[in-house]
Amino acid sequence: MVKRRNLTNKVAIRPVASQVANINDKRQKSCHNVRKNVCGGTGICIHGKNKYYCKECGSKYYCDHGRIKYNCKDCGGKGICKHGKNKNSCKECGSKYYCDHGRIKYNCKDCGVFCEHGKKQYLCKDCGGKGICVHGKQKYHCKDCGGLCRCQHGREKNKCKDCDGSSLCTHGKIKYQCKECGGKGICQHGRYKFYCRDCGGKGICVHGKQKYSCKDCGGVSICQHGRQKNKCKDCGGSSLCTHGKIKYQCKECGGKGICHHGRYKYNCKDCFIQSQ
Repeated sequence: MVKRRNLTNKVAIRPVASQVANINDKRQKSCHNVRKNVCGGTGICIHGKNKYYCKECGSKYYCDHGRIKYNCKDCGGKGICKHGKNKNSCKECGSKYYCDHGRIKYNCKDCGVFCEHGKKQYLCKDCGGKGICVHGKQKYHCKDCGGLCRCQHGREKNKCKDCDGSSLCTHGKIKYQCKECGGKGICQHGRYKFYCRDCGGKGICVHGKQKYSCKDCGGVSICQHGRQKNKCKDCGGSSLCTHGKIKYQCKECGGKGICHHGRYKYNCKDCFIQSQ
């Protein structure tokens, strides 16, 4: 009697047609999840957005107040805690978003997120952080590298008027900082909360100045020469033009602070008369 060999381990089994179809469907779904706009997926609306998240299409993801239902206080969203804050970022509720020092984990120096230069390792030039591009800027915000936050006009997408940025209100201003819209960044005195002295804004130092530009506190905007970095000639300030003047006020460069009469806009009588 001749013994038959077991060839199941040696011969490749071909998949059935139904199995091939299932594999193709899975590939197509994964492709749609990653690059829906490229493949023209069925989950994309006429505005080029995901149907489920599109306000213009009347998505159920948003409430009547134009906010995400889950995070809407007025609707009593499930993402809001009893203190009226977002559950994920509420200290009173013991959020994991904060460390043992009572700060945001990602911004806490004592938790070891920062390098020896007092900066975040990812964004530190001296440490060669991965978030820094070849131009010495943050990759995400760099115009020359085509950062992800930049639109086709070279501005930040959410703040671009031509792109109808999501951070802009009907007045063409940033929603958070718009007085007419009652932005959350505006205090009862009509100023920015962060820089309001009467409200005890966090941006004000013990000398009654803005921390960012205070010489006594060693503000971040102050260079080694005791001047503002963006206006310092020795440091090659970004606000200075090739003529050694402030770009905004330079006539040769056609600065925006100069009117068509060749004067400073805020000191021009002719422009004031025309505006009346």
